[in-house]
Amino acid sequence: MKTQRHPEIDALLNQIAAYRLKTGIGRTQFGLIVANDGHFIRRLEGGRLPRLPTIDRVRALIRRKPAKTK
Repeated sequence: MKTQRHPEIDALLNQIAAYRLKTGIGRTQFGLIVANDGHFIRRLEGGRLPRLPTIDRVRALIRRKPAKTK
């Protein structure tokens, strides 16, 4: 059974996916950076709602100019 997510979480996941594609950063590494949680993305995909400060950290990281990763 597919979990119903809040549309804002879907938008956030799309932003995260685009950032990860652009930078080459892994799911675990991204989660560790923004939430000190290697399963952060999996938990979002499962329907967990992050706290507002965590959402702010995600958006701040995405807004920053990405470092070259290769």
